[in-house]
Order: sequence, then structure tokens, then C-alpha cells
Amino acid sequence: MVAYANHHALEYVPVVVREKRIERRYLNELESRGVIKSVVPYKCSVCGRKFSTNDKLVDHFKQLHEREQKKRLSRLESVRGNKRVKLSAKLSMKLEKYKNVAPSVLVPKVGYGLASELKRAGFWVRLVSDKPQAADIALRNHMVEMMYQRQVQCLVLVSDDSDFLGVLEEAKMRCLKTVVVGDINDGALKRCADASFSWKEVIVGKAKTQVVSVLGGWKDSDVLKRFEWSYK
Repeated sequence: MVAYANHHALEYVPVVVREKRIERRYLNELESRGVIKSVVPYKCSVCGRKFSTNDKLVDHFKQLHEREQKKRLSRLESVRGNKRVKLSAKLSMKLEKYKNVAPSVLVPKVGYGLASELKRAGFWVRLVSDKPQAADIALRNHMVEMMYQRQVQCLVLVSDDSDFLGVLEEAKMRCLKTVVVGDINDGALKRCADASFSWKEVIVGKAKTQVVSVLGGWKDSDVLKRFEWSYK
């Protein structure tokens, strides 16, 4: 899985996120002054320790867990081969736990952690220039290259941009299965794709429940095509 973006996309912070950060800073200041007090103590999801203020939780997380995470990553970088594989397996739970907890405690220095979240989800994040359509062109070229090299059997496109329609049509001509995820209910991409889902369907789990039936339909279709070819 791959995602292309320019600096602006990765550094951009949505208005909702900015407002929440401002509100959090204001609450932190009031807590530090003793003006307000949280009814429920702030709990560290890594070690379980509890703190009276959010600032104390953040300081604890940085001084202990962030430092430990850097040490673990440094150890991984210092070994190679089988030693690295074994050490990675040994530290995997701690590394993953930190990655899951850190976004809810620490504020990213740049943007709102989009790149790290994409990487955590398994995407290969590639940075492109800030020229207009640079990300679209890079993604389109990447998809075409994958099709030429026959490295994919199914193309999943997360976009509503009709500029990708040509690539989607080419994928279908090459007998690849196509899936589109986007917000526009009746967009050009969804009309062309074999299967399509909205973000709402993905979030509520509807897309996941339909995967089995969609895959089953594709398999049945492939079987029928083979029978038809044999008959001819």
C-alpha cells in the first residue's frame, strides 16, 4: 500500500484539531494553577501510573516512555541479520504499544501525525514536490507501473478524484479487480469500479462485512468466464 503527499498535506492541521489543541492547552493551564481539577485522574496507558494533571502525564511519558522507545529503536538499528529478527520479535509488543498510545498523549511537532498514522496502518508514504497535481501524477504512475509489472490482482483506490478514471479503466481492461473508497456516492470512479464503499461504510464496519460476498461474487464470475472460454 502506498500514499503520496506533499509537505502541505502532511503539515496541515484541520481546524477541528487546532481548536481541540487550543482547548487542551487552556485546560492544562487551569489545572496547573489549581483552578480546576479533573474528576478522573490521568492514567498512563503504557505503565498504568496515574497523574493529577495532563501536563504531569505528558512529562512522565516523555521522560520515561519516549526515552525508552528511542533506546529500543537504537538497539534495533545497531544489529543486523538474525539478531535483528530475534530482537524485533522480542521488542515488538512494547514497540507496538508505544505507537498505539503515543498519539493520544503527545502532540506531533509537525501536522497532526498523518504520516505516522499512515505508516502505522501499513502504508508506504512517499513525499512529492509541492507542484500542482504532483501527488496525483506520482500515484497514477505508480499504479500503472504495478499493472505493467503484473504485481497486483486488485487495485484499491482511496479517492474521489475523477482524474484517476483512466487508470481505473485500464485496470479493468487488464482484468484486475477494482475497489474505490470515497465520499461521493455516485462519482465517476465508483461507477467504474467493481466494488465501492463510502468512508461511513468503512467506519461502521459495513465494508468489512461485505468483503466475503464481494470476493465470492468475483470468484463465481471468474469461474463462469473460464467455463465460457472452454465452451468457445
